[in-house]
Amino acid sequence: MGDHINLIDEANLLDGGNSHVLKPVRARMMALGREREEKRKVGQDELDIMNGMVKAVENVGAALKAPQHNEVHKDLYGCVMNCPGYSQEALMVALVYLLRNKAEGLCFVQMSEAHMILWLRGHLSNSMGP
Repeated sequence: MGDHINLIDEANLLDGGNSHVLKPVRARMMALGREREEKRKVGQDELDIMNGMVKAVENVGAALKAPQHNEVHKDLYGCVMNCPGYSQEALMVALVYLLRNKAEGLCFVQMSEAHMILWLRGHLSNSMGP
């Protein structure tokens, strides 16, 4: 309320406090002072809301940083590592790919053995070269 009271005091000094012209100005300045006070209250409410939102975002960030245990199909390891005709190194390359790509890993487990071998042939030729 400090600034608008100084202006009212200055206006009173200029006209002796009797001018009907300055009454609306004084009233508006008093209203501005009340609005400023109200804005401070709303500002504190907004600050509280923002602090709550910051804490929520921090919690989400902490959850994202925490180790995640993505479940994979329980038979994926056996399905990949028991495929005939490939070295253990090649099968590990395929297993790591399927672990990183959960949807393909789930599909791989559901394939017939002939389709697993076709998939392995295509994937390993692309990832390991000729």
